[in-house]
Amino acid sequence: MDDGLYKKEIKARQQAYTTGNMTKYRQLAERVITLIKKAKAEFYSSMVKSKRKHDAAKWHRTISQFAGFEGDNLNNNLISHGTPDTVEIRQNIFTKPWSKLPETIIPSLEDVASSHQSTKRDRE
Repeated sequence: MDDGLYKKEIKARQQAYTTGNMTKYRQLAERVITLIKKAKAEFYSSMVKSKRKHDAAKWHRTISQFAGFEGDNLNNNLISHGTPDTVEIRQNIFTKPWSKLPETIIPSLEDVASSHQSTKRDRE
């Protein structure tokens, strides 16, 4: 994306704010936020792609830094340098996407057997 576009939108947003046009300011502020989000996503995506292609070690380091982990080797950090708190934090990072899914309830063997027997009796 063009840097001039960002500057132009930010300048227009600031102009709307200084003139007191809050409706236009909110619209432009939303647009600026959207542009910045897209630019960040594009930047990180291109950085990861280029590093993964050309230098796997730098790619791994970059991913670790983006995830908030320090050091060169994520696996070594998790095993040797991980305190219980840091291990818990890392586990939460990796499991967070699934946290809102409904919990799967696995019935006990006895419940399954009794359900099967009651179904069998009903058929007879």
